[in-house]
Amino acid sequence: MKLLPQGSRGYALLMMILFSIAAIATKEVIDFVADRISAVGQDDSLAREIGMAIWLLTMGLMFLAGALGLLAVSAVAERESRHRIAHIVNSMNHIADGLLAVDYDGIIMAANTSLRKMLIGSKKRKLTEAFPLLNEHDLKRLLDRHIPAEIETECLHNSNARVLRLRSQPAEG
Repeated sequence: MKLLPQGSRGYALLMMILFSIAAIATKEVIDFVADRISAVGQDDSLAREIGMAIWLLTMGLMFLAGALGLLAVSAVAERESRHRIAHIVNSMNHIADGLLAVDYDGIIMAANTSLRKMLIGSKKRKLTEAFPLLNEHDLKRLLDRHIPAEIETECLHNSNARVLRLRSQPAEG
């Protein structure tokens, strides 16, 4: 996943504008506090310390809000991307080979008609339930977020020997 998904550039611009507004508002509050402290006859160092505390607190909270906002935008973009991929896989009825999409936990999110004919039952089940011949090592290789993998093994399907070939292509890759 990229640091800043394309759909979040507008959000980043909005955050920069909000940071600027917050900086101006914080400066005004600091000046107001400094004027009040000076009017009371207190030392300017107290005004500077209070002003710095206000500034740091405000900017810290704004940066935290911005980071959480970008994280939320990124998560939503990734989720929407996975739903689009699942829809594409579900609609690939013309392909004779089985095609499926899984999440990073190994849950089958979508399957084309060819694979659904082989897999009887709910489509939202674990990859290891659908293909019990997969061991933990194979599953880890297939679910790796960065490296494509291919696993090939022979199996029986309807009393016929078949070659089962599972390939993975990470969404971020």
